[in-house]
Amino acid sequence: MTLPTLLHPVQVKVERLIRSEMLMDVDAREPVHGTRTTARQTFTLPAQIKWSDTEEASPQEAGTREEDRGYILCRTVDMDLLLGPGSRLKRGDRIIAIGHEEGLDLYITGSLQMGHYLDQNGSSLIRYRFSDRHPTRQDGDL
Repeated sequence: MTLPTLLHPVQVKVERLIRSEMLMDVDAREPVHGTRTTARQTFTLPAQIKWSDTEEASPQEAGTREEDRGYILCRTVDMDLLLGPGSRLKRGDRIIAIGHEEGLDLYITGSLQMGHYLDQNGSSLIRYRFSDRHPTRQDGDL
């Protein structure tokens, strides 16, 4: 079996939101927005990092906004080992540390399956896009 190799992997600490314990609005049939009120699972996995923008100034109608964006590339075998078979990160999960840089507040905004090897019956890599939530960033907010 051919396993993909990450280039210069770094340990990424991710905080998963447990969606089954979110407060639900029964009328709207969706989670209540606001601070995270659910338990969280925290784990560390190896990933390849690509920063697209770091504290990049972006002009907005109300003034300049600084934002961080990029992606992490994770192997599915690592996620199966750490999260359980078939369990993956989802939109809204939060990256709280990349390597020695702690105190981050980056949220996963999307994913893309990659690295389709014949002997692995599907994708062997998943690229998770992330961004921060400036200027309304508050620790722990969804």
